[in-house]
Amino acid sequence: GCYMASRYQQSARTAARILDGQAFVITPDYKLHTLNATGTRIWELTKEPTALDALATAIAERFDVEVARARADAQHFCDALVARQALEVIP
Repeated sequence: GCYMASRYQQSARTAARILDGQAFVITPDYKLHTLNATGTRIWELTKEPTALDALATAIAERFDVEVARARADAQHFCDALVARQALEVIP
């Protein structure tokens, strides 16, 4: 998907816990997803509606990667979680 002007936010229909710096998310289909460090950071940031650019910047700073790569990773991750109804796209 291409949600350039949109923001991502955690879906109210998910349950999540962060244990020892790792997020565990239960999606509406009752599947458990364990997020890696990047995914966990994105999950934390999307408590509030957050634009992809802001996510990319935060990931680039936190994990010392190029913003373009962080943006691609964040886009891929967010699209996957939107597909699983864990994240919502806020226009």
